[in-house]
Amino acid sequence: MRLVRTDGTDASLPAPTRQRDRLLHELSNLLDGSLRNVGLALSRFDEVAAETGVDAEARQCLATADRSLQQMAGLLRQWMRSACADLGSVYRPDAKLGEIVEHAARNLAPVARVQEIDLHVETSHEASRFPAGQLYPVLANGLRNAIESIGSNGAVTLSADVVGDELEVRIADDGAGVPDDLPRDGDGLVAPGVSTKPHGQGLGLAISRDIVRAMGGVIRLESNEPRGAVLLIRLPRRA
Repeated sequence: MRLVRTDGTDASLPAPTRQRDRLLHELSNLLDGSLRNVGLALSRFDEVAAETGVDAEARQCLATADRSLQQMAGLLRQWMRSACADLGSVYRPDAKLGEIVEHAARNLAPVARVQEIDLHVETSHEASRFPAGQLYPVLANGLRNAIESIGSNGAVTLSADVVGDELEVRIADDGAGVPDDLPRDGDGLVAPGVSTKPHGQGLGLAISRDIVRAMGGVIRLESNEPRGAVLLIRLPRRA
């Protein structure tokens, strides 16, 4: 017999599992409420646009937040159903590189603006048409790391081009670079569990490496001259 407490948790499960399930449930409720409020705000923007006009940039920020919240809710629903989540499903596998680059840059633009960092995107026409939807978490994490490594007053450039039989994506910054004494793996990435951030978990690059390798590619972290770092991603065109 399964015992269920009045708070909805399964009394037959270990306490840590019950706490995790309750946390997921509360996160789901918070996400649902946030999505509803953002949706209402977007509707209100559209209602008054014809009469008074709206701040296009503000509306774009809301639309970007709405899309990100929907992606978060989708991952959370996957986890609640099966205790696992497909990170690649954040974007359609057949989504084009140009689409996911634009969305990742739009998501990080407010952070860059506050820190007075110039964010540049340079993608060739051929690279923009490359199906690389599963690469979105890699690009988003790479951009965030680059921005955070600078702190303020700098520049980050995401460039993509097709070189021979490979798609090459570079995220370059003019920050402090990676300290020489940090443990690194064979690809030059910071070892899993190691982070330069005060509250970092050291998981972003490890997750990115798994995604890129699953796509048949390679990912490296290299020095950027005269200063900073470059996250280099290469994928075979057949990917």
